[in-house]
Amino acid sequence: MSASRLDIYKEVHKGVRKELFDLIVFAGSTEFDKLDSLKQLKDRFSRTYSLLETHAHSEDTYVEPMILNCDTVVAEKLSSMHKQLEHAFSQLQEMLVGIDADDDDAVWRGRMLYLELTRFVGEYLQHIADEEQLVMPLLWENFDDRALMDVSITIRANVPPPVMGDFLSCMIPAMNHSERVLMLSGMKQAAPAEVFNGVCKLSQTVLADEDWARLNSIVNEEAIS
Repeated sequence: MSASRLDIYKEVHKGVRKELFDLIVFAGSTEFDKLDSLKQLKDRFSRTYSLLETHAHSEDTYVEPMILNCDTVVAEKLSSMHKQLEHAFSQLQEMLVGIDADDDDAVWRGRMLYLELTRFVGEYLQHIADEEQLVMPLLWENFDDRALMDVSITIRANVPPPVMGDFLSCMIPAMNHSERVLMLSGMKQAAPAEVFNGVCKLSQTVLADEDWARLNSIVNEEAIS
């Protein structure tokens, strides 16, 4: 049954995972004793924080009330975990802000930041896996796909456009071809033309040429002309 049901976590969590994996790689390749390299990591941290904060806020605001109707214990556990993870990432940001490229211990402190980041990502991955494997089945048991689609639409409508652009830039490469076709086909039917064309242009920039050509040939060969 679950394979045919609407999963409100699937695509966004694929994007979040990609963002976190990319951040680990970015941090691992950062030269903490070089000002420009360190600044680039700080900028990337800010982007990731914005995505995680928006995602958690959306779940707390729109999904948690649905979960409360099903299981108050699960809802309270998820809310508590969101707070813990937000606090943990804020601490990572504080560690990063405290690193000065000119200090003698910059490289060592960067190494400690990297290790703590990997620990955080491990905890975050466990959390979103729990949402997908424990919470989503609970929602399926208590809500039909129309209700799930309504909350998904509400969430997307309340994400600021610049943040939504960042979400899509990590979601689209992380999705498989069938998921990309489904997303863009839905946008073509329901979204304003400028929104659809904007997402097509974004897709072209974040996908490999062959992946974009395959997607565009199915959805709309003239989508970005």
